[in-house]
Amino acid sequence: MKHKLLLSILSLLTCFLMSCKSDPVDTTGNISGTIYDSYQEGVPLQGVNVTITGLNLSTTTGTDGHFYFSGVEQGTYEVQASKTNYVTDSKKVTVRVGQTSTLDFSLNRANSSLSVSPLLLDFGSTDTNLSFDIQNTGKALLEWHISEDTEWLVCTPTSGTIQTGMKASVVVTIDRSTLAKGTYNNTIIVTSKDGGSQTVRFNVAVAVAGASLPQVSMLGVDGVTDVAATFSGSLVRIGTSRVTAHGFCWSSQHNPSLEQGFHQDLGATDSPQQVYTFSASTLEPNTTYYVRAFASNAEGTVYSSREERFTTDVSAGRPRVETGTVSQLTSSGAVVAGNLIELGHESGVTQYGHVWSSQNNEPTIDGPKTELGSRSETGSFVSTLSGLNPGTLYYVRAYARNVYGVNYGNVIQFTTAVGEIKVTTSDVSSITYNEATCGGRILELQGNTIRECGICWDIQSNPTLANNHVASDSNSEDFSLKMTELHEQTNYHVRAYVIAVTGETFYGQDVEFKTMAEVKLPQASATIVSEVGLNTAKLSASVTSDGGGKLSACGFCYSTTANPTISDSHVSCDLSSINFSAVLSGLKENTHYYVRAYVCNERGTNYGEQVEFQTTYEITLPILSALSVTNVTSKKATFVSSVTSLGNGTLRRAGFCYSPTPNPTISDVVLNCGKVTSLNATTSSLEPQTTYYVRAFAENEKGVAYSEEEIFVTKERKGDTKIDLDDYSDDTSWDAQ
Repeated sequence: MKHKLLLSILSLLTCFLMSCKSDPVDTTGNISGTIYDSYQEGVPLQGVNVTITGLNLSTTTGTDGHFYFSGVEQGTYEVQASKTNYVTDSKKVTVRVGQTSTLDFSLNRANSSLSVSPLLLDFGSTDTNLSFDIQNTGKALLEWHISEDTEWLVCTPTSGTIQTGMKASVVVTIDRSTLAKGTYNNTIIVTSKDGGSQTVRFNVAVAVAGASLPQVSMLGVDGVTDVAATFSGSLVRIGTSRVTAHGFCWSSQHNPSLEQGFHQDLGATDSPQQVYTFSASTLEPNTTYYVRAFASNAEGTVYSSREERFTTDVSAGRPRVETGTVSQLTSSGAVVAGNLIELGHESGVTQYGHVWSSQNNEPTIDGPKTELGSRSETGSFVSTLSGLNPGTLYYVRAYARNVYGVNYGNVIQFTTAVGEIKVTTSDVSSITYNEATCGGRILELQGNTIRECGICWDIQSNPTLANNHVASDSNSEDFSLKMTELHEQTNYHVRAYVIAVTGETFYGQDVEFKTMAEVKLPQASATIVSEVGLNTAKLSASVTSDGGGKLSACGFCYSTTANPTISDSHVSCDLSSINFSAVLSGLKENTHYYVRAYVCNERGTNYGEQVEFQTTYEITLPILSALSVTNVTSKKATFVSSVTSLGNGTLRRAGFCYSPTPNPTISDVVLNCGKVTSLNATTSSLEPQTTYYVRAFAENEKGVAYSEEEIFVTKERKGDTKIDLDDYSDDTSWDAQ
């Protein structure tokens, strides 16, 4: 009776435990919020990167400044918001099950920080080039500019932009050629132009040693005619600084100089010249001239100690002309007046006009010229010069030819006007929902010098600098720049621009483009898990949204910890259909796994709802302990054993089997103990003086297992009529099968 009661209690307990299994409980919530610009109340910020620290979850705000995270495990997290040129901010938020927690940000704009090193440039008496660094130690783009007004000092470059944490080098070059002996100091001012405007001043020190004048000598005069002569000189020594000018001075008076009479400067030089010459061609006939060589450096001007004297020939009947004024200047042309004073011969002149050059300060008929034809009377005339270069210095003079030769008028100078810079706008590329790239090419400068170039854009055609614009870091011929913070699916117009040093702005052609729709993260369904085995499982899911972009990958990621990502174990699937599936292999048996579907587009990777599954395990035969046989009489015996392992299965029954022959099975006599692991049974159906073989058994889904076999012999019955009381005790019980 005790055994039957114990079996009933165990059966009821098993049924109760099996009924306690419940469905899984959702433990996740959501996070939602909007990010604003603190400088513009109520204006949302797009392009802000929002990250949940520790979960490897991030997203980017759209044009409405909104962000949203779904399926976040309950708990307290730190959320960080960051954007270029804004101060990164982070806040804590508590996620509650089945609720959406609201978390808004208001980001402050970041400032740059200007730093200059070193704060002293000491050139000493020999250095001509030194550099200093400008560094941006702030959190925003640094736009800087250098101010200095010293003629002997030049900074390259004088302006630019520097990204956060970067630096730029500026080369300072000095020219001692105009400085007298002594020590010079100057201040360079570096200024930033953004909201964190700063000014840094630092010193430049230069020493100039004692200097000496150059030395020249006059060698002679040759080729004298009625209007021309060739002078020869020698630059014997440069002095302690470069020669800034050298040439000849001539006059009808003694001791010609740069201040008295005529002179011709042949330019600067760094080395002595054994012989240099100049041919003067505007001399007066039958006139006595005096000529000296000269040279200048930082210390002053010297003249040759020797003065040459010569007299031009009597005029041989050449015509006489003078050069008039220049008018109607354009970037490529000019009108020049002249006057034919004397014909020089009764037959008149055979050709006349003007000659000009941008290189030769005494142009001749061997270069560009106008030819106005023959003429038999004196008087004024004009020439129209064409094909000139914009913004260029020219030398021009009148000329006339007769049977005796050519004669020239006085030389005058003029500079052509600068023309319009020709720039073209390039095609727009790399278009996204909020960015695009465009640039330009400078085709012709037309004599201008560039101060700045870049692009400007707006939703209206022909944008100007009054609209959105960005400048290039360099004034190169080709430039390319990025337009940012655009609105999605919007038509824009963009033009390249160039600003000349004169302040005039020139634009390229208008180019129209349209931004794309904002690409959002794709969406995937929850994973369906089926056919779970010892080491395998089949997974199925589908793409529920491509986010407006192009899908690049999909599959499943899985782990023994929650919220697996593609950084964990994962398997890729085919993108040919919105439905995808895979079979996982190599799993551990009897192990709990978490799995999520994932999909990727150009915006990033997103995950479906997490599901869980447990791999199965292998069922083996039960294992039993050694069997003991006690209380043996002529008809009775008690058997004791236990089930030590269920073999990962469910115990269906257990007990003992015995037979007069070896290796008894459940096909023989069975004492059934039920679904218990502690086995104890007594039989009273034995024959006296008989050898028996007995084994314990246990059965599960895999089959029947047996213990080691025990052998015992029943006792002899004591007489035919005598009752053996031990054979009829009250606690005898069995279940024979």
